[in-house]
Amino acid sequence: MIESVAILIVMAAFFGLLLSLMNFSPSPAYLFAGFLAAVIGISGTELSVLSEFGVIMLLFSVGIEMNILKIFKSFRVIFVAIVQMVGTFFFTYILSTFMGITGMDRLILSLAFVFSSTAIVLKTLSDKGLLDSALGELSVGILILEDIVAALVISFISGAHTSPLGIGALAIFLVVSKKVFDFLSTKQQISLETVFMISIAVAMGSSAIAGTVGLSYGMGALFAGIALSFIDSKHEVLSLFQPLKDFFLLLFFIFIGGFVQLDNLKNLVFLVVPLIITPLTIFIPARIVGIPKRIAVLASITLANLSEFSLVVVWAASSAGMISQNVVGIVALTAMISMLVSPILLQVFLRQKSSKEVISKEAKAEIYLFGAHDTGRHILESLGKKDVVVVDSNSSHVRQLRKKKYNAILGDVGSVNFLSSQGIENVKIVISTVPDVPSNTALLEYLSSKKSEAIVILVSHCDKAAKILRSKGADVVVLPKRLAGKHISAFMKELSM
Repeated sequence: MIESVAILIVMAAFFGLLLSLMNFSPSPAYLFAGFLAAVIGISGTELSVLSEFGVIMLLFSVGIEMNILKIFKSFRVIFVAIVQMVGTFFFTYILSTFMGITGMDRLILSLAFVFSSTAIVLKTLSDKGLLDSALGELSVGILILEDIVAALVISFISGAHTSPLGIGALAIFLVVSKKVFDFLSTKQQISLETVFMISIAVAMGSSAIAGTVGLSYGMGALFAGIALSFIDSKHEVLSLFQPLKDFFLLLFFIFIGGFVQLDNLKNLVFLVVPLIITPLTIFIPARIVGIPKRIAVLASITLANLSEFSLVVVWAASSAGMISQNVVGIVALTAMISMLVSPILLQVFLRQKSSKEVISKEAKAEIYLFGAHDTGRHILESLGKKDVVVVDSNSSHVRQLRKKKYNAILGDVGSVNFLSSQGIENVKIVISTVPDVPSNTALLEYLSSKKSEAIVILVSHCDKAAKILRSKGADVVVLPKRLAGKHISAFMKELSM
């Protein structure tokens, strides 16, 4: 067993590296690794249990990132998303009938083709610096609604029923979990490792309770994520959770890739859905509600792929004995190809013509200040509250700043995931009073990779560290001890006079 799993992971890592070097998401490479392994006779059945953890963690992450208020912010996004899902479903249903697929196979297949890949789309938009652009707002808005529908489909696909007592038990567990996180946020001595383990315990515990009382494991994980989406440290939890989630999703993709079959090439006709029908069902309603033509076109291309949720849907249905493995193979093959094609198509269209309306990314504030204690507090007083976002890793500091009406959030200057989520590369000035060289180096390397024009002001406690930070691209590196020495020296000169 260990040998087979090791070979599968090595193959996935190799193909994933190749795609990453070409600036693509590695997800289709994992599917291909599973497919190739099956072709040469390496079984991936040992991954079936481990891959289920990937589904649980995916739904937990979706829940914790879910912003219910943001979903209903734009009527245009809601309209486009609904038309896209309904239109894609009915076309796939008709095509499945034409291809001789009937019954539950046809229904589940049609549902699976409704969803676009959150992982592929977010990586593509992030790499192009488009997450906070008009294109990003439309694409991500559609994905949020799709993810909600997908999570509900996955959770209820087995048709499980539960009692009010079971729901109550799950609710009590989630309330207690949130209270625990709220308590931990007031304790500075709690390590990140402890927060990480507790977040895993909440995800797994809620899944186990949900399964015991008759709900699906995924529904429990989704509820746990939603419960924790209201805590101040949600970004911290997500950044800690991300690597583990990605690893188990890797195993899930390898496992599903083993179902891909090329012996029936007529199944390639289903590529018409993500590559043609989905773009049309996005472009047409987008233009109807007045979204600019270029943004509508680019959003259509960006979402022209199948989702990791599509794979989860058919896998869950197959595990429940609802559909044949042929349906899993169709979805896996279509997902693998469409996940590769859509980023390439987007790159081609972006090169044809640049557009400030699409390319430019609106910063959340002109200035980001990392660290609001001691040095940071004095800087903040001089800056005021306008166009400044304050980031601190101490939740008690964040709460105090919010009480004073500052725009403060919990985050880590050295977390690439956090920097990307905030669009740091597009602010005018970045100030870090955190005297940690590795964290500031990570910040500078991230800004450099995004070709950011932001002015970067850092704090260091020694000349050697200051030289390193300047060599990495820092515009100004302040040494507090040297400044203190100069002030004392000037004061002594005044006394002598």
